[in-house]
Parts: sequence; structure tokens; C-alpha cells
Amino acid sequence: MGTEKNFSHSLEALIKALTSFKLTLFVLASLTLLTFFGTIYQAEHGLYMAQKVFFDSLIVKDGFLILPGVRLIMWLAFLNLSAFMIFKFKYSWKKFGLIISHLGLILLLIGGFYNLHYSKESLMTLREGEQSSSSQDYYKWEIKVLGKDLVDAVPIDISSAKLKPESQEKLSKVIPELKITQFMRNGRVFETPFAGTIAKSLPLAKEYEQNQVALVFENKSGENFYLDAFEHRYFNYSDSTEQNYKLILKRTSYEIPLIIGLENVERKLHPNTQIAKSYASTVSVKTSPTDIARKAEISMNKPFRYKDYTFFQSGYGIDEDGQEFSSLAVVKNAGRLLPYIASLLTSLGLLLHSLIHLIEFIKRKSQA
Repeated sequence: MGTEKNFSHSLEALIKALTSFKLTLFVLASLTLLTFFGTIYQAEHGLYMAQKVFFDSLIVKDGFLILPGVRLIMWLAFLNLSAFMIFKFKYSWKKFGLIISHLGLILLLIGGFYNLHYSKESLMTLREGEQSSSSQDYYKWEIKVLGKDLVDAVPIDISSAKLKPESQEKLSKVIPELKITQFMRNGRVFETPFAGTIAKSLPLAKEYEQNQVALVFENKSGENFYLDAFEHRYFNYSDSTEQNYKLILKRTSYEIPLIIGLENVERKLHPNTQIAKSYASTVSVKTSPTDIARKAEISMNKPFRYKDYTFFQSGYGIDEDGQEFSSLAVVKNAGRLLPYIASLLTSLGLLLHSLIHLIEFIKRKSQA
């Protein structure tokens, strides 16, 4: 009996805490602080690291700064709003608009969680005249291991300073006698006249997608092997059983259901400067090699959409051969409509709430 009473009191205390207006104020104040510190952090460390440290984490730990992360705060917001609607909200037809608005806010939070876990961002870089049906991850790399009757991939993630254990475990399963001894999130392999081949770690770029992985391997005989994203993109290796492998370093790639070809890319500059005003790419789009291509223009304010995919103009450049190229950000997001639906519901609910109160006000005036 005492246990049931204690459980009942604990449940009541939990519901009271979740429906508390103080929790709502804490959520709003925390989001304000996190946005402020995150913006300052971004100026020094770049957008990607600011997202990782402040927005994708449950707890923010940076030096002496310890705060709840945005992910934790959004969970608290979801629980606060849901608990309020279930346990505290007094339902009536006069509050029908508020009910719809609250449901819209809950859907907005659900859409945020869905996008965080299931959306996928990647990059497609094309030179004029090129076409492709795949894009590359911004931050994930892989070592493609090719051997007789073997094609395998070892994942390499540069989101953390240390190599994740699963990468070494996967490599050990494929080539047991080879291990990774050095991992550089941004590095390069050099050939020197006196020291031979060396790998050097470079400062991390604020634009995190510009960082290039460098790795050093060692076998049981103490021999070193090197991989980077420049001249040392691959090496051939023979193990003690005389099994031959080829190890290739590349960004993780994703197949897309379209063949995109770059026909032309243009850059407009601000008058009398070399500062870009806008970029625009004219692309051909096909769903299969035998399909008839259609043209589309992708500019900084005009993305191209196909089913769950959205293509944004991300960048422009000229390669070492003097050929122009365009970078397209590719976002796959099956839940991209959820924020729009949630915003529509919230706005519609507020409009209905205002209309209901207006009708009530007019009725009272007419009866006076």
C-alpha cells in the first residue's frame, strides 16, 4: 500500500514538473543562451563544429562552459508541451484554435527530431560537361578495400578528434595484420628527400568539408603505409598469405535516383569587385540513361526539387586546368513537408482562435 502511495506521489510530482510554466521559461531561456553562445562559437570554429557542440548534443561541454544541449532542450520542450496538452489543458470548443496551434507546435518538434536523425546531406561537384548519379558526404570518409572476391568499406568519421573503434575493428576483420597508427582529420602525406614518406597534420578548416583525411598504417613487420586525399589516394598491400589488396581513400558516396549533368555555370560579381554576388548552374536532369533530359536552373535562391531530394547551389570554382565547376548541396529529407504543415497548423489555429474570440465579442456587444 505504501509503495503504491509513493508511486502515486512520484507520478504526480513528475506530471507537475513536466507541465510547469517554469519548465517552459527554462526551455526558452536555454534556447536563447545556446543560440548566443553557438553564434560566438561558430565565428571561431565554423558552422559544422557549432552544430556538433551546441545543436546536436545532449550536454554542451567546452572548457568551463557546461550547458544542456539543444537536443536535450527540444526533448524537454516536447515533453512540456505534450504533458500540458494531456494533463492540464482544459478542452472546450472555444479553445479549438489553441488546440490546433499546440498540435502544430508538437508536429514541428517531431519534424525536427525526424530531420535530425533521418535527413542526409551530401555534396555533388561537377565540371562543365560532366554528369553524375552520386553525391559525396561532407564529413564521412571510407577506405574501400578491394581484393580477390572482396569489396569492403571501412568507415572513417572526422566528426571527432579520435578514430572511432569500429573503424579499426572493421579493418582488422578484413586485413588482420594491418592497423591504423595515425589518424588526421586534416592532413597530407609528403615525400621528403631525407625522411622519406611522412604524414603531417594540418590545422582544421572552419569550413569543415574542406578538411582532408590522412592515415598511417602499420603491419606486423613494422612497415608503414600512407593514405591521403591527394597524391597518396591508394596503396597496394600483400599480406603474409600473399593475398593482394588495394586500399582506396574516398569520401562516402550515395547513389541518387537522377543523372545530373552540368551544362553551364555562371558567377556574377558585385560591381568593381571580385566578390561573388550570385552563382547559377544550368543542369540537365535524367531519371535513367535512356531518358530524355530536361533542363533546370539552380541558383542561390532557387533550388531544384525531385521527390525527397533538394539540390542547392553551394559553390563555384575554377580547377587547375582552368575549367569551371559547380558544387551542389544535395539534401535527402523525407520529412521536409512536416515543418510547412506544422507552421500552417499553428497559423491556422491562431487565426481560428482570434475569429472565435471576435465572434464572442460581437455577440456580447449585440446583447448589451
